[in-house]
Amino acid sequence: KLHRLQAACLPENERSRAVLRKCGFTEEGIARGYLRINGAWRDHVVFAILRDDPRK
Repeated sequence: KLHRLQAACLPENERSRAVLRKCGFTEEGIARGYLRINGAWRDHVVFAILRDDPRK
């Protein structure tokens, strides 16, 4: 069974962050140099939801 679902988005993407929070994800922190975009390594905000997390 699925235990953990993870998502990430750019820190400045407030709309994506809001959607993830609304879906029950918890913001876990910043992953530095997470993904290379247009030749530059970019930080991302990492979110996760666990099977045992309380439903909101």
